Amino acid sequence: MKKTTLIFASLFAASFAMAQAPVNTSTVTQVGQTNEATVGQTGTVGNNSEIFQAARNNEATVSQVTTGANDPNRTNSIISQTGRTNEATVSQINGGGTEAWRGLLNAGIDQSGNDNEAIQTQGGHPQMGVSNAFITQSGNNNYGEQYQVKYGNNANLVQSGNGNFGVQFQDKFLPEDYEGSNNTASMVQSGSNNYGQQYQDGWSNKGYVTQSGNNNSAIQRQGVAAWVSTAEIIQAGNGNEARQDQVGNLNNGFILQTSNGNLATQDQFSGARRTGANYADLNFGSIVQEGGSGNIASQVQTTPGGDIVANYATIFQSGAGNTANQMQTGGFNSSVISQTGSGHIANVTQTFTGGAN
Repeated sequence: MKKTTLIFASLFAASFAMAQAPVNTSTVTQVGQTNEATVGQTGTVGNNSEIFQAARNNEATVSQVTTGANDPNRTNSIISQTGRTNEATVSQINGGGTEAWRGLLNAGIDQSGNDNEAIQTQGGHPQMGVSNAFITQSGNNNYGEQYQVKYGNNANLVQSGNGNFGVQFQDKFLPEDYEGSNNTASMVQSGSNNYGQQYQDGWSNKGYVTQSGNNNSAIQRQGVAAWVSTAEIIQAGNGNEARQDQVGNLNNGFILQTSNGNLATQDQFSGARRTGANYADLNFGSIVQEGGSGNIASQVQTTPGGDIVANYATIFQSGAGNTANQMQTGGFNSSVISQTGSGHIANVTQTFTGGAN
């Protein structure tokens, strides 16, 4: 975790050095108890802000607005908090210039201790995107939430400890005339009772959730023409639950659970193939659950049929009392279910429409 933080800090430092003439530069360092820092920056060139707080009950709020035209410099914000009951909120907007230079935002929050909360919001339409946001939290009962718009964004959330909760949004609420694309959201949670959600709208997005520990839950949703997108959930521990929803076509979904009492569900809904497009199979679903007992895996895939290449789903479960359900409708679907152990139930429903070319 510390290595990841240092890497991002180095990137931020490089961005600081690249700025030719930053309008505003703010550095706040607080050591003690019950500290509070508020920074507001508005300028025509990329703004920079860095806050360090040590002790308990600290709160830091940063608001940055860049209005300059065609500014290649990034707007940067770094907040580091050490202690308990810390709260950090960052809002960044780069709305100046042409479409090509809107965005270019960096935001990072590193919190260690208990009961921490961090919220970061980057941009607003019609921003270019190409923004980076990371939150690193260590301790108990941490909460992190990040918002990014448009395309080419990276969001990273790392939480270690018990009872952590994380949410990441990438173009979740798309205006009618805009489309998010080429975004990557990564969430890593270690400990017990962790819960994570990731939402992505648009095409060519990638969502990854990795959870280790007990009683973890992960939900990923890719919608609004989720075209050529990838969703992956990896969970290790007991009592894990994973759900993935993909709406669009040419999407890939993968879930791996290793332990007892896991539940994995994947829903993939496809539209018609784009005219003249030459891509691989439409949707791909794979669920692998190894070890333990009482696992349940269910996959639903749909296509409009016709000359669209079939979807295929694969479920592998090792243990006792497992249940696997797969339903496929349209196209040339293929289903493989392999269960090792006793008391397994497997249900496969396939509907073929259209004919092969």
